Amino acid sequence: MARLVKPSIEYKNSFIAAMREFRAEKSTFFAELDIAVVEENFESYVNDLLSREKTPSKPGWVPSTTFWLIDDDIFIGYANVRHALNENLRKFGGHIGYAIRSSQRRQGHGTEMLRMTLMESRAMGLKKVLITCDETNSGSRKIIEANGGVLEDVIQLDFRDAPTMRWWIEL
Repeated sequence: MARLVKPSIEYKNSFIAAMREFRAEKSTFFAELDIAVVEENFESYVNDLLSREKTPSKPGWVPSTTFWLIDDDIFIGYANVRHALNENLRKFGGHIGYAIRSSQRRQGHGTEMLRMTLMESRAMGLKKVLITCDETNSGSRKIIEANGGVLEDVIQLDFRDAPTMRWWIEL
């Protein structure tokens, strides 16, 4: 049974395999990371993710909590909950970002992971969350709609090829 967990070194091999899947499909997820460096320094990588709850990792970023969806010790995907919105996140990114590794898609994991992430967001004190996705991403759109997303608008951002859909979910 799938469950949300905080990042842990326990899932290193499966996480690295997922990074390779994202890279093979030319996904932007983990694109800025060197897989060999993460693999060699996995404990530091996990500690950095965990520290972001209190201290953002870069100037202009907000505190965030990362969750991993795990099923039978297999890394399925991740969700990141940003504790607040800044000007940039109001346009693109929102409170919650998530991704499912390609070998695990179209099995209901995304819908379930977002449902659990919304419960965690509520427990953090958030009352309403913004989630964005590309207009061309029908899978993400279905996940957001299945979890009660209400479309606010569709905007075109200079730095994005596809229009961005902005959804709100009341918690």
